[in-house]
Amino acid sequence: MIVLALVGFVLGLVAAIGNRLQRDFGNAAARMAGGDQLREAVAVLPLDLRALASAAGDIHAGEARDASLQVSLTVASAIVCSATGDAVVLAPFAAGDGEPAGTTVTSGDSLWVLVDSDSGEAWHGMSAAAVASAPQCNALATLNTPTSPLVPNRSYAVTVGTQHAALATVGAPVRITRPLRYEVYRASDSRWYLGVSTWSAGLSRFATVQPISGPYQSPTARDGGTRFSYFDASGTPVPSGSADTWRIARIEARFVSEMSMTGRATASDSLVLVIALRNAR
Repeated sequence: MIVLALVGFVLGLVAAIGNRLQRDFGNAAARMAGGDQLREAVAVLPLDLRALASAAGDIHAGEARDASLQVSLTVASAIVCSATGDAVVLAPFAAGDGEPAGTTVTSGDSLWVLVDSDSGEAWHGMSAAAVASAPQCNALATLNTPTSPLVPNRSYAVTVGTQHAALATVGAPVRITRPLRYEVYRASDSRWYLGVSTWSAGLSRFATVQPISGPYQSPTARDGGTRFSYFDASGTPVPSGSADTWRIARIEARFVSEMSMTGRATASDSLVLVIALRNAR
């Protein structure tokens, strides 16, 4: 009986230690998963936000908010091949095989043409009403040789309106932008995630938000939660929803991860990502 009692005690002790180790390993895995989610946000946001030109209107007026940020993201670059009537022909930058590099220009995109005038250089914005395929740019055709692989073998004819087309000069650089929205949203599982919505020209609205990383703490949490903050070049905060988004020179994104832990309700880890805009001025 003494031996059986000792064996039972040892087995109970081993089971208790095993349960504790299992709980500790599970909590460690949860913390690692939470850290991975924070790193996902760090990997994505700077790529899109660092190159924004706030002074040129890349951050939409009134759309820099605590829980969302709507921007115009540069998706392609080109040069003006010709401008006739209400359309401009764009020669996009090309890859080594002569095919246009980057995203194809679509209806609803914004074109920003660098205009050189007596008062100086400025980016002039115009909207792409319609886009059609065009043959190789004649102005560049003589350069389309094996030794000049960056010349595209086709172009795009973009309807922008007579007034806008008149400002485009041959050889002027163009950047093509498209609306994109980041937001901290509540999903169907009642948890909060960082998501992104892309603009749909066919629907004339943003598509359904897709999660990037999370779950995170709610933006309305008592300690501030997961949210965006904005500052001008002097460090003065730019209020959420302000129309003066052209002032923004720095964006701070605060993420507070939420992790389900065995033996306790939840645990959290946090990260503050500071993004200085290269083209704030």
